[in-house]
Amino acid sequence: MYLKSASIFERLLKQGRDQLQKVLKASKLPLAGATLPDKASLSLTKEIYWVMGNEAADLDSIVSSVSFAILKAHLNDSHSLTLPLINLPRDDINLRPEVLYVFEQCQLPHELLLFIDDPLVLEWEELTAKAGFKVILFLTDHNQLHSRFSDWNGVVKAIYDHHVDEAAHPNANPRVIRPVGSNTSLVVEWWKKQHVDPHQDILLTWHSLCLLLSLLILVILKVNMGALPILTLRWLEFCVV
Repeated sequence: MYLKSASIFERLLKQGRDQLQKVLKASKLPLAGATLPDKASLSLTKEIYWVMGNEAADLDSIVSSVSFAILKAHLNDSHSLTLPLINLPRDDINLRPEVLYVFEQCQLPHELLLFIDDPLVLEWEELTAKAGFKVILFLTDHNQLHSRFSDWNGVVKAIYDHHVDEAAHPNANPRVIRPVGSNTSLVVEWWKKQHVDPHQDILLTWHSLCLLLSLLILVILKVNMGALPILTLRWLEFCVV
């Protein structure tokens, strides 16, 4: 299961990164001088979805954003692009050994992820306004955008979070904010409602991996917080996992 999940993870992230690079390249070229592939990249990609966790970038936040982005990318049509955006500088991932451990155990190469200080992301921020793309931001594991991203306040279109509701982004739809133990549980619950063909490989592999990751997160939460009472894991985890 791990190898097949890792293959899906790598394929979708590599495809997304490659397409983003093509879009950025095409957006810098005068249309008259652009090649046909460049023109196609610019014209076909009409929507760019970023899925971002909170600035603490803990295990639950990263897993929920990556899982949501991978599953959402599978549902996208050919005119949209979905990528997870890790809400911390790339080098800081080394300060989160639990994240590196879980990704390593699941054979998922974290090097493929995009971080807020990656040149590709910074370049995209500069060019996206004049390139005419419809930017859509999904928040996981938080429900108010950090001030660093204040320019994106108007493009928050969906929220899946388990913290106290800060009453921000009231027009986000869906806006799912529920006090569950792990935010990844909300992602798994969302995926189960998509009615995807159960025989498709991505459901049998990535969905199973999400369930495993949810269990790992809950175990780590219990260990780090002194064996949480079972009721604090909430009814939802038992139903989903």
